[in-house]
Amino acid sequence: MEKKYRLNLRMPEWLIEQADECAAQFGITRTDLAELGLRRLVHDIQTERIGKAMELYLRSRPNYKECGATIQMRQPRIIVDYLRFNQYNISVCVREALGRIIYRTYDDPWKSQ
Repeated sequence: MEKKYRLNLRMPEWLIEQADECAAQFGITRTDLAELGLRRLVHDIQTERIGKAMELYLRSRPNYKECGATIQMRQPRIIVDYLRFNQYNISVCVREALGRIIYRTYDDPWKSQ
């Protein structure tokens, strides 16, 4: 069984609502949806599929003025440790990962086949 960290993250309420709707469509939880997004985001980081601007954004501090709710989720240690070691902001990465899954803005290499 994979070890996990418990994270307390501040997120915008609209993102939480959309993540819940998207997770319900797939029949999974919000935490599972975030984990799928984080795994894809880490893969994109490792294979250099993100640009310099996105890399700087993922390392920046989140705008807490727009955050209205605190959520808890458990995420795999290997992902969280990788992001922390490489100085990425966990909250920003989770937001970006959820946004990529919800809006399907990731580059899917299997789409063209």
